[in-house]
Amino acid sequence: MIARLKKNAARASRKAGLLTGGLLLIIVGLGLLTWSAWLYLSVVTDPVTASAIIGGAYVGVGLLMIGTATLPSHDKAAPDPPAKSAQFAGQPGAQPPLMQAFLYGMDAGLAAQRK
Repeated sequence: MIARLKKNAARASRKAGLLTGGLLLIIVGLGLLTWSAWLYLSVVTDPVTASAIIGGAYVGVGLLMIGTATLPSHDKAAPDPPAKSAQFAGQPGAQPPLMQAFLYGMDAGLAAQRK
């Protein structure tokens, strides 16, 4: 039991370390990409416009992330399938009355369309 706890703790610490390292590298990369975008935009436009463009991009992405996070979740548990009624459970190929009525209506509609 203790060996399993040690194994789980080691796995969790490894996962946390890798996630932290990956996040740190993403932050550094994002900073360098922002710097290079600002340098390019400041050459093409003036520095104030470059800052406004980059700031607007960050605000836009942030608003999209907040909007996505606040959407209602559709991960509800799937309802149990309805139980078949006892009269149709043992009869393979037997259709419930609702299905028979639907098929009868479809046939009637197709017949009326053909006339």
